[in-house]
Amino acid sequence: MQNTANLEADSPDSERFLSQSLPVWSELYQCDLYVWMASGGKRSRSGHLNQCYWLYVEYRDRCGRSKYSSFRFQQTEKAQHFISHSLSQESLHEICPIQTSSNPIGWM
Repeated sequence: MQNTANLEADSPDSERFLSQSLPVWSELYQCDLYVWMASGGKRSRSGHLNQCYWLYVEYRDRCGRSKYSSFRFQQTEKAQHFISHSLSQESLHEICPIQTSSNPIGWM
């Protein structure tokens, strides 16, 4: 089943995305991916702390274990754009679409 979240800047899903995981349909793997974002900082070489956002994508491997991929963005809008326009075709290490579909991540 396709459950694509609406992550346009003014949508209710956009606000939820910052506080909890949301399913996002993968065209490449034909299953839902579970995504959430956390804010944090990354120190530059000069010691300055730069605000950034980490996008986490969770799925299952062929043994049914949870696997994660993470992506770093400087702005939430760039993360939202990535989800809306690129994530559905992103190659994910060790994903098993069958396990991801048949054993949804715990909150579902």
